[in-house]
Amino acid sequence: MKTKDKKEKIKEHYMRGTESCLVCDDKPLSGSWTDYNGQIKCHNCGTTYQILGCHLSESYLNEIGLKTADIAKKYCDCIALVPLLRDYWRETHNKIPLGTYISRNPIVKGEYESFLYWLKTNASKYEQEYKDELNWKTIKSK
Repeated sequence: MKTKDKKEKIKEHYMRGTESCLVCDDKPLSGSWTDYNGQIKCHNCGTTYQILGCHLSESYLNEIGLKTADIAKKYCDCIALVPLLRDYWRETHNKIPLGTYISRNPIVKGEYESFLYWLKTNASKYEQEYKDELNWKTIKSK
């Protein structure tokens, strides 16, 4: 997808928000809190969402032409990765190791390993599309 089209879809999502998980289609969107203010992790697949309003930086909002008031109450905070995450979920049905944790991290080592292995194995398919979102050099070295 072209960068301009991708940015427009992301912008549209921030304005519209969501009531269901964009990766596993679980509805209504529900999950457990992470240690990041307002962030939940989908109880089914592990994708993260902001559900207490806008947590996007002012500089980023200016870059995409939005204001805090334009942002939906519930939005996917990893929206740029959703197509990749959706493919991972559909192929493996393994939890996606996302979320911010300061203390007790509920993400188990196997979830990280599975996800990194899948990314490395599928790098040729996704690297170009997600070159700005993921550190492929590190992923491929694991």
